[in-house]
This record gives sequence, C-alpha cells and structure tokens, in this order.
Amino acid sequence: MLRFEDVEKDVDSICSDLMKLIDTPGPTQSVARISEHDVRTTKQFPMTVAVNQIVERINREHETNIFVFEDHGNLILVGGINHKPSRNEVWNMPTTIGAHLDEIAYLISGKRDDGSTILLPLCSAPIRTDNNKGHPFTHEESRILGYRNGELLTIGYGRFHAKPRVNVEQGKHIMTGWNYMLKVDKVLDGEEVRTGDIAIQDYGTGKASGHFNLTTKITAKALDDRVGSTIAIHAIRYLSKLDPPTPVKAVLSGDEEGFPLDVSWARFIRPTFRKYCRPDGVTIICDGINGFDLSELVSKSKGELVESALLVPYTSHGKGAGDYGLFSLFRDKVIPYARKNGFEVETTTDYVSRSYDPKIMDEFPLITFLDWSAGEVGDIYARCHMHEEIRVKQIVNLVGTMVHAVKLLNY
Repeated sequence: MLRFEDVEKDVDSICSDLMKLIDTPGPTQSVARISEHDVRTTKQFPMTVAVNQIVERINREHETNIFVFEDHGNLILVGGINHKPSRNEVWNMPTTIGAHLDEIAYLISGKRDDGSTILLPLCSAPIRTDNNKGHPFTHEESRILGYRNGELLTIGYGRFHAKPRVNVEQGKHIMTGWNYMLKVDKVLDGEEVRTGDIAIQDYGTGKASGHFNLTTKITAKALDDRVGSTIAIHAIRYLSKLDPPTPVKAVLSGDEEGFPLDVSWARFIRPTFRKYCRPDGVTIICDGINGFDLSELVSKSKGELVESALLVPYTSHGKGAGDYGLFSLFRDKVIPYARKNGFEVETTTDYVSRSYDPKIMDEFPLITFLDWSAGEVGDIYARCHMHEEIRVKQIVNLVGTMVHAVKLLNY
C-alpha cells in the first residue's frame, strides 16, 4: 500500500501541478463549458485546458489511464480502469472525491467621477478586518479578464482599493461595509476595460516550479481550492497504479462564486452529481479551513502551519453536518491505517465554511471532509481567500490519506 516516502518522492511534480492550477485564472464560469453547445464559446476555458494538460502528462509519464469529462461547468476525472468509461460505469463507481476550482472575482460595473472603477464582489472579499494605513486589501494587485470574441483573455492589470461605506444614524457615523474599487494601471495593446469584465487577485506565487521539499511554504492566490483539486488528481493517479487498481472519480467544480450565493455557479453541482454519482455513494470533499478558526489546535500549533491532514465531521456552527457514521468509520478505520503507513492525520470539530455541499446533501448524504489549513493557526488573516498558505508536508499527508480513504471506503 502507499507509504509516506512514496509520495514524498513525487513532491516536485505534485507541487508543480498545483502551481500550474494557481497560475491559471478560474473565476466564475471559467472552469468548463456548461455543455458542448455553450453559446459563449466553442473553446475550452483556461482551467479546463490546464487540468487536461496535467492529466495528459500524468498519463504519459506514469502510464495511467485518467479520463476527463465536462458537465454543467464541472470537470469529472475518472481513473482505475483501462478504457474510456460509459456514463453508467462512472455512475456505478461508489466513491467520489470533491474539490473546487473557482476563484474570487469582482465584476466591473461602472466608473466613478474620479475615474476609478466600481467593483461588485462575486464572493466574500479578501479584505483585512482593519483599515491598515488606508490599504484594507490583503493583496492589492489585480489582473483584469474579459471575454473577447468568445475567449477569456487578460485585458490588463491594476490595484484593488476600498473605502468604508458609512451611514449616519442619530448623528453617529456607522460603518456598514466597504465600497470596492479598482485603479487600472496597464491595459494591453488594443484593449480597453469594459463593464462586465472581471478582476481577480494577481500576486506572486513564490516557487513557479520544481525544487520543493517538505518544509516549503506555498503562499499564493486561489489556493482554495486548487489544493483540493491537486489532491484529487494525484490520489486518482496513485489509486490507478495499485494492484489491483481502484476505480474512482473526482468532481472538480466552480462553487463559491455568485451573487447572491443561492443562485451561484454551485447550482450546477447537483445535476452533475445526479448524472455521475450514486445516491448511496461516498463523497470525500477536500477543502480549506481558516487557520484562524482552528481553535482546537491553538495549544500545540499557534503561529504554525498545520502539517497533518485534517478530518472534519462538519458541525459548521449548526448549519449542517456530514454523515457522522461515515466520519466515525473514517476515524476508526482509515486514520489508523494511514498513520501505519507514515501519514499524519488529525481530527478537529472546528468550524468549516461550505458552499456547494448543501446543494447535494439532501440527495447525496454520505459526505465526509478531509481538509487543509489555509494559514497559520490563530492568525487573524489566515482565512481562505485572504492570505492563503500551506506547507508541502500537509499536501503529502493529504494525498496519502485520501488514497487510503478511497481504498478502504470503496465498497
């Protein structure tokens, strides 16, 4: 069975794939076409191209057969079989790995009299809780994207800024939120920024490729949930090479963007699950947890990045829960076996923010969560979409634990 040192040998290729996903823009509806008849474009979106390129390299270098499908804005990856599967074969596979490939985006909605651009946030804004020196954004650098002739292109670059939105009530100035804006610094030749374009974060990702080790810290935009998607891709790779191979599928979706949330891109996760997943099948979702919210780990990890995989029952402050029987099976069966093979796993009942899983929980209830920490434990800025960091060792522990979980829970 897979051991820690087996995954450690592949750290460079795993992390290089993660960096490729991070560097690929994946805002709302850019993961995949809604269907092969999408009227917006006949081209694949950037994230679809990136995932296909990664899978093609893995198939070529590791002699695997991983297949990629598009459905309702989601990507379905299938491995562990030696032929292109039919829809029924995919549906019958009992285990699904879930992750998302969205990215915080702002819709450009107009201009102010002073020339600055007004933004409409399409998700929770990556903004500081204090107004530090008048620069509330954790990362101000922006890339501007837009559709031109049916293709999603980089239009230019700029910087985010925000001003407090204040109401006067009974003579008192009360802050009620933020007004989000963009200063355009550079527009590419022949282009102009238009209403309906979008802006995403654009800042350095540290190591572009290669030379990773267990202690490497990756700080980047859109780690949530490029990490989970990378875990899914490489878990399928290892499961495909087991003797015998383990059939498994992953659904990579765009889920956290949309305004309002209840009509977000996540609405397309339900038809994909209906088409490709069994109601009695197990879904293991990999996602990020705010380091600030990991209160149970403060006593031993405060100010440090968590290196172990995190198993979460998802109490979510009363908003919902995964299947606690499945969590217990994972806790009692998977964790001991993963640890026996050198992987570090911890349980935590800390709050985990979710968006797309409530869309499927009513019909596909067997859900559990194997997660990572988006930053240093206890750090107020260690929140998904704000200042995301991960240690490479945690990636290794997540990949190995996911492989053991799928192998042991496949029934």
